[in-house]
Amino acid sequence: MGEIVDNRMRGMTWYPRLNRSAGMLLVLLCVVALAGSSAAAPPPAGEYTLSVLETTPGFFDVPLYAMMHEGFAKANHLTLTLAQFQTGSGSSSQIFAGGTGDVLMGGMDAPVRLQQSKTVNITVIGVMLQRGVFVLVSKAGSPYQTLQSLKGQVVGISGPGSFNDFALRLALKKNGMNPSDVQIAALGGTPAQYAAVESGKAAAVQLQSPVLENALSQHAVQPIYDFRTEQGLQASLVFTARAASIKANPGAYAAFMRSYRRVMQKLRADSSYAMKVATEEWGSNTPPANIQVQLDTYLRSPGIWSLDGVFTVVMYNNTRELLMGSGQFTETDFPSFKQLNEYGSLMQ
Repeated sequence: MGEIVDNRMRGMTWYPRLNRSAGMLLVLLCVVALAGSSAAAPPPAGEYTLSVLETTPGFFDVPLYAMMHEGFAKANHLTLTLAQFQTGSGSSSQIFAGGTGDVLMGGMDAPVRLQQSKTVNITVIGVMLQRGVFVLVSKAGSPYQTLQSLKGQVVGISGPGSFNDFALRLALKKNGMNPSDVQIAALGGTPAQYAAVESGKAAAVQLQSPVLENALSQHAVQPIYDFRTEQGLQASLVFTARAASIKANPGAYAAFMRSYRRVMQKLRADSSYAMKVATEEWGSNTPPANIQVQLDTYLRSPGIWSLDGVFTVVMYNNTRELLMGSGQFTETDFPSFKQLNEYGSLMQ
């Protein structure tokens, strides 16, 4: 996973494990490509085109894959293009703030930062993930079996200022530690983090599906802390759009969320279909039994996927607590639920 470009992911730009210079080059190419798309002539009435920026891809993007490749977006007169990054919400948020892309996929920290910066007025149009997706693991057989045992050790995150960075900091605090008690290291996406724990460069890293299930089934890692269950319902991954763009073209964003809800209805109602779609995207490197475990985890109610995509006050409050508890946000300029959800009602 992450090392291969899957030709079945037509229209998607997949960025595997990258070194810094290569990653920046691909980011710049992505910006140029999407900027060119934005400059194209507007679509005919009733036909929409949106570009999506996704931070740190994983198994959770199966619904987006289905929207693009299984006809759900097309049925709603919507054409989607996608650019994927492995750097967390920070870099992609900066690109989005610069005017590239129409929808940003990232943790709630992304729209909060954008609102705080006052560079662009945004609205959270929906929620894809209502729980964390990562599990903190160490190498199987190592002495690192609790958060306390990691004191003084290197612990991996995808990138500084990423949602999993904030979640880790809060977890440490809730377990009687300070973030400074460990060496938090930005290691990139899940494949790079897995390589770091295998090689001993990190004592613990954060893995997500499908790498997580593969590593557990091979008894290569041992769990330390499960963010999926320990921190409750939250806006772990949201869809963010520019308020001005929503006002100018509300139909496109409503079509996006309508496509998402119909995908989720289909995935939840038809287990064989869910398996087919997940296998198309991830099956080349993931055993069927592991894919089924992931689907069960993501689709249960309440699972990791939000079935209706609605950004709720409960999610906002829980995520606000997480972000404030990380020590990286201040209460003074933290946007209210109303500010983040100004045009959310238009998406229902």
